[in-house]
Amino acid sequence: MKPTGSIPSHTTPSRGTRALAARRGFTLWEMLLTVVVVAAAMNVATRLVHLTIRSSGQTADASRTLASQRQWLNLLRHDAWSARSRTMAGGTLSLGGGQSIVWRQEADQLVRDGPDGEARSWPIEGRRLQWAVGVSGVLELSDGEATIALATPAIESAGEP
Repeated sequence: MKPTGSIPSHTTPSRGTRALAARRGFTLWEMLLTVVVVAAAMNVATRLVHLTIRSSGQTADASRTLASQRQWLNLLRHDAWSARSRTMAGGTLSLGGGQSIVWRQEADQLVRDGPDGEARSWPIEGRRLQWAVGVSGVLELSDGEATIALATPAIESAGEP
């Protein structure tokens, strides 16, 4: 016999089953918020990666430029200290002694014509260089923004103001 007014126990959902049914998935708002947060994080990450790649390229370019400038400056310093005479005409510096060395500018290149006719050049990126002799015979190389001063031994000079 069946008791009247009662539902059989196998058809009544238990308390655990009702909780599981209520938590079956995420709401639309939860999913939308998650997608927006992930998209914003990806945007920031993409920009950071792009900036990192660009700055590493600029750092490498700056390092190459600095190494190039250091190389020609060391060679110019050596030439100036080895010279027994110097002549300046226009944008050309001629250093004489046992061997003649000429420093000049061609377009965006600083060129050194060595004693054996060997020519070496370095990029100078659109700068216009000017040679001058400063106080006490200091050799100056200027591009209008910066000046490099090389103290040289007392030597015979020609073509200087």
